[in-house]
Amino acid sequence: MATAEGADRPLRVVQVSDTHLSETHAYFIDNYDVFVDEMQALQPDLIVHTGDISFNGPSRPVDLAFAKAQLDRLRFLSIPHATPVDTLIHQHRAMVAAVRARDVAGAEMATREHLCEVLKVADSL
Repeated sequence: MATAEGADRPLRVVQVSDTHLSETHAYFIDNYDVFVDEMQALQPDLIVHTGDISFNGPSRPVDLAFAKAQLDRLRFLSIPHATPVDTLIHQHRAMVAAVRARDVAGAEMATREHLCEVLKVADSL
């Protein structure tokens, strides 16, 4: 039986398919939200998505981009002590705003704040 590296327990693998994620066909997102919550609770070692990720991916690239953003919600589950995404987005916006305003000191401060946050978790990545 396979075990998680360094653990005395079986390797937990979850397989999912047919999520059909789409910004324009949002009726599948409620199920996906429940799935993400369940994965947060379970903390599996590996999640494998085996198909039909987006609703109209081949004909609508925006569906693929939306699906990737949704799948990223699972990717972040595996990063222990990760900075919340909304914090990182706020930090990025502060850096961009300072650069656009040609505020060198503000850009430096915003960049330092962001890098300090990233370095807190860098070793776990």
